[in-house]
Amino acid sequence: MKYYVSKAAVCPFYTNEDRRELHCKGIRRALSLHLVFSDKKQMSDFKGRYCCHIHGYVNCPIYVASVKDYEKEDETPCKQS
Repeated sequence: MKYYVSKAAVCPFYTNEDRRELHCKGIRRALSLHLVFSDKKQMSDFKGRYCCHIHGYVNCPIYVASVKDYEKEDETPCKQS
């Protein structure tokens, strides 16, 4: 499958996309999320609303959930062996 990286996407969790899927860094650092839409227009609407401008992505439910977990991980002290 061929993936495309949008130059318009500004969200730090956006990674790439294909015809009906947006791919984002996941809620945890080692995870990836694939948002599958029923059609290209639905995906385009979501991307335009959330991924392509700063005031959009801070309201995206994926961004909100992900940034909370990244902040939690940064607050957790490293385990020492």
